[in-house]
Amino acid sequence: MKTTFEIGKNSKSFIINLKQDEEFSLKSIDINVLQFIIFELKFNENGLNKIRKALETYKSMELETDSNYHFPYLKFTSTKRLEYKLEIIFEIDHCDFYFDIVNREGTLILKKEDAKYLQKKLSGSPENKQIEKEKI
Repeated sequence: MKTTFEIGKNSKSFIINLKQDEEFSLKSIDINVLQFIIFELKFNENGLNKIRKALETYKSMELETDSNYHFPYLKFTSTKRLEYKLEIIFEIDHCDFYFDIVNREGTLILKKEDAKYLQKKLSGSPENKQIEKEKI
């Protein structure tokens, strides 16, 4: 996998250095008029394991957020081909990103509060797997 993950030294922000490949890729970016950025990431089992491992630092991190803090919308799902999709909708001031479409690589920087929220979401089963289990 070419994509790497790191944690900002002082800010504790979560940095995804994205290099498109079959294990981890950015499927789409959309910036809408309501000041939201929508990212759709796609990854396989290996990519999922690597992002989970990179996010482990946030598991024990205590964060203070005020009641007005708006966490991003996260939708974590899986497909029948053992691929995973993560849709993230941020308020425009909650992340920084750069993407070079020619070289198919970029950087996505999440605030530490959002990274902790992402860690919680990815530590569980994909949403559609939870629905399938409830039907049984």
